[in-house]
Amino acid sequence: MTHNTIASLPPVVAGHIDAVNAHDEEVIEHHGDAIVRGRYDGTFDKTNLPAELILTNYFTIRDGKIVSLIVIRNTPPAY
Repeated sequence: MTHNTIASLPPVVAGHIDAVNAHDEEVIEHHGDAIVRGRYDGTFDKTNLPAELILTNYFTIRDGKIVSLIVIRNTPPAY
């Protein structure tokens, strides 16, 4: 597993991140997939969302296109 910067991401993933305005990301490349963890904020309905919304995006890319995107909300452990 290697850590990368946003500039080294496949262009389609970097474009996605730009589109959602994720300024606080941690990017990991793992077996050909790009994993991006970021803090989401903006002017959208935040009803029932935590004060700090952290999501992890798992991208699978083929031929320069996103063919799979899984988004998981990260929550702190209960203990």
